[in-house]
Amino acid sequence: MVGAAIKIQSCTARLQAEQLVMVDGAFRYLIQKLESALLQHADKLEPLDAKLIRLITDNPAITLGELMQLTQCTVTEARLARFQADSW
Repeated sequence: MVGAAIKIQSCTARLQAEQLVMVDGAFRYLIQKLESALLQHADKLEPLDAKLIRLITDNPAITLGELMQLTQCTVTEARLARFQADSW
């Protein structure tokens, strides 16, 4: 399965919902494999806004350039996150 980690997580959640309806547990193996693969990509499951604010709160001296390099965000997104983190 190929796609954005968030979309794969959404698919896994849907399979889990289907699993509750089914009696035979047909998707159990697939769900376990998807969940174990998603654990390796936990950083991609965090929304960009939350990741930026977490990075800023972890290191208040981080520059906009460093934020952009770590997250591949735009200058606008980095500035907005800096503003939001400073207003907390």
